[in-house]
Amino acid sequence: MPQSVSIEGLQMYNDLKDFGYMWMWGMVITGAITWIILQIKESAFQSGYWKGRQAGWDSHRRMTNIQKKSDEVFDYDNYN
Repeated sequence: MPQSVSIEGLQMYNDLKDFGYMWMWGMVITGAITWIILQIKESAFQSGYWKGRQAGWDSHRRMTNIQKKSDEVFDYDNYN
């Protein structure tokens, strides 16, 4: 004769199943949130990196233009 499952055993199984689903969805949501945060951090880093590169080149261009204008005002070749 097959053994009948007790009501308490069935309830415990359902509770464990519900806990397992909760745990699984918790891990999925935690992973998704972590991935989103990492993407935002990487995007912010890349944006700052390229803005810094642009600022460096702009500074270099300004210094070069100032040197060029300075050379036009003062002729180093005819100084002596």
